[in-house]
Parts: sequence; structure tokens; C-alpha cells
Amino acid sequence: MDRYNIFSFICVDFFSLYLYSFSQYPCVAKTPMIALNILMGMIMVMGVRLGLETIARSAEILIVVFFFLFLILVVFISPEIKFENIQPVYVAVSPYLSSPEGRVHFAGEHTALPHGWIQSAIESGIRVAYEVNDLP
Repeated sequence: MDRYNIFSFICVDFFSLYLYSFSQYPCVAKTPMIALNILMGMIMVMGVRLGLETIARSAEILIVVFFFLFLILVVFISPEIKFENIQPVYVAVSPYLSSPEGRVHFAGEHTALPHGWIQSAIESGIRVAYEVNDLP
């Protein structure tokens, strides 16, 4: 065996590990395993027969088709989207980040809105100073 065959066996081993990990996702778990195996087998046969460069170039050509299909998906799924669930997680969690836990108070830019700014860090420090000193 030459080194290319050994490399191929190692790649197939990693590929089968990734295929198993992919099949465990909840959205894929209901798909029959034989369908995933056939699909991945066809991709492997195409890759070996035509070469990886051919698959990569066809992906470059078909990117417009994928964008079009994605646009169709968005159009048909958008009526079912609940936009209140799309709000940033930080906005929903920030009141819990700034609330004290017993005698421990939290200050910093991550506990105030908008986060990531010096002004927010200063305001949260002032807020905690008022909380600690029980000032109104």
C-alpha cells in the first residue's frame, strides 16, 4: 500500500465519524439512516470518480441555484416565523444579569444596555454603588 491509499482510508474513517455525528442532530434523526448512507455514498463515489476539483467547481457554478432555493425556502417559511422569538437573547437575559444574588452585586458593561461600551460600564458601576449603599 502506498501512502495515498493509507490517506484515503484515514479520510474515509473521519468522514464516517462526521456522518455519524451529523446523523445525531435532531433535525436529521428522523431521516432513515439508509437514505443518509446512500446520499453520502453517492457523494463519495462522485468525489473519487470525478475528482474533488470537479465537485468544487460545480459548487461554484451551482451557487446561484442554491441561493434561489434558499430564497424560496425563506419565502415559504416566513409566514410561520414568530418574530418575537427572534429578538436578541441578550435583551431577554439582561435583567437577570444585573440583579444581585444575595450580597453579591454585578457591574460591568455586560450588565447594562447597550453592552460593549465604556458608558454602559460606568452606568452599571453607579447602579451597583446605589444598590450597595441603599440609595434611592
